[in-house]
Amino acid sequence: MKRPTLSDVPRPALVLGFAGLIPFVAGAIGAWTLEADRAGLAIPLQFFYAAAVLSFLGAVHWGLAMADPRPGWGRWAWGVVPALAGW
Repeated sequence: MKRPTLSDVPRPALVLGFAGLIPFVAGAIGAWTLEADRAGLAIPLQFFYAAAVLSFLGAVHWGLAMADPRPGWGRWAWGVVPALAGW
């Protein structure tokens, strides 16, 4: 069986997936390089963005549970865990 590589990922998913890293990288650079009053804003903004990403990941599990004809408690629970972790 062939081992998957980045070239196997659909182009839109690859581009948008890596674009999702921009706020994390920009926040880290901002926290290191901006003046103290502005750098203090960069870190909470990273936390807010991370919470949004976690909520999205939870929604993916909910979507998979809804597509499953007989979903168990585990799939539904994993849909809630990322959002709770972000909160």
